Amino acid sequence: MGGTGVEVAEVNQSIGSLSLDWLLLDIFALSVIFIPLELFAPQRREQTKFHPEWRTDAIYFAISHLAVQYTAVVIKLPAETLIGDVGLEPLQSTVSSWPFFVQLVLAMLVADFFQYAAHRFFHSNSVM
Repeated sequence: MGGTGVEVAEVNQSIGSLSLDWLLLDIFALSVIFIPLELFAPQRREQTKFHPEWRTDAIYFAISHLAVQYTAVVIKLPAETLIGDVGLEPLQSTVSSWPFFVQLVLAMLVADFFQYAAHRFFHSNSVM
């Protein structure tokens, strides 16, 4: 209720904190987008709406999101320690000076690129 005058304390995540709130928000947002698409414009019209594979999809979704969040928390301190002083401040200040929308699009493109690369890696390499 204080608008921009409210001070926000720093949020420190620990290894035990997996940001389940973001997982739930992500599930909600994706549901709002994709459930209507699947109902009104399905790619496979003959497929039932609640096919048996939906449980597998839900498990993969949860595990992948939790694994990404856990990994981010675990590698934050070592990454800051190892590359904290490599001189990225000019790049950071340059990107920070760009409009928010440009930063958002850039962040989405970079994140999508790495997610695509990981996805391709998993399909092209046999782990077991």
